[in-house]
Amino acid sequence: MEHRTDSAGVPINSLLRAAARLDPEKIDFRLPSGLIDRSLAVDLPRFHRATSIALDLSPITLAVPAGADFAALETLSLARCSTDLDALLSCCPRLRTLRLSTARDITVNSPSLQELVVCCETSMTRHVDIVAPALKQLVISLTAVDHSISVLAPMVEKVSWHCQYLGPRIVFGVWSLNKVQLQSAEIQGEPSSLCIYACAQASHFKQEIEKHMVAAFSCLELHLITTGHAFGALVFHLLGMNRIRTATRRLKVVLQRSALKEVCPPYCLCESNWRSQTISLDALEEVEFNGFSGADHEFDLLELILGCAPTLKRMIVKLSDETSASNDGCAKIVNILKACSSVECDVYHSSGLMHGSQNCPST
Repeated sequence: MEHRTDSAGVPINSLLRAAARLDPEKIDFRLPSGLIDRSLAVDLPRFHRATSIALDLSPITLAVPAGADFAALETLSLARCSTDLDALLSCCPRLRTLRLSTARDITVNSPSLQELVVCCETSMTRHVDIVAPALKQLVISLTAVDHSISVLAPMVEKVSWHCQYLGPRIVFGVWSLNKVQLQSAEIQGEPSSLCIYACAQASHFKQEIEKHMVAAFSCLELHLITTGHAFGALVFHLLGMNRIRTATRRLKVVLQRSALKEVCPPYCLCESNWRSQTISLDALEEVEFNGFSGADHEFDLLELILGCAPTLKRMIVKLSDETSASNDGCAKIVNILKACSSVECDVYHSSGLMHGSQNCPST
């Protein structure tokens, strides 16, 4: 077999074969960063007794030998190296835990896998294709998927899904997508949450968000950097998506504003005809606004949601620092809710004081 060495003369194949001859139950093989200055192809030896293999090899491509069988392997960790995952996983009939990092294509097909952890924050991910019928825990952190996401994991119980977008690639009107998170509840009985972070700046917004709905959820969180823009069109665009509309029982909108006082320009795209939209939000039971400033378009959105959510039980409004200095915003909110006596209204000032629906003054 050919010895493959890096520029420092390290025989990678020989080292791996020497480790295999020891027939270990656990192997942790790491190369210091910068030791190899060019890409190498290395043969992965047969570790017959190994129950755990951890390889950190950069920049190396692992070749899976024909007829390989890792019958005892239960935990596999691959960092900074590439390989044909389909071929490798087919040799691991008892694999329970798989950890990957810096994988540009994530293709996992394993009937035995129960835990999958993927961290690819430093490079752009192109595809995600996961088929794992026994998977119970899924943890993925990646940067902007270029193409498709497909996850088939009907038994999954815990999900932590994070996708970061670089630059305004995915847009809706003046809004660009920054990050999407899908997080299962930490405590049993609490709802799972779909969190969407968007920023107003001057496509295929809906399709991109749908990619990340890889598990059930009942709480939708929107983190919006408004920069002076109305956000009602975006909120209703998202609530109008069938999967979100039918699943969302709790809506939380977190409004973040820059220190600079920015004003929406005349005839801006954010002021579309969203106020006349009507969608059926039959599942929605609770709404929370955090950072409510009392702008007209914010009150318009409150009224629109009230008209579209017949089973709404509670409205929580946390005022921004500027609005908390005045009681007018609190009074106007309660006046809007007078027509819906079945909705419990709680208004919070920045100081932490709360005016409930029974003691908040009206105008």
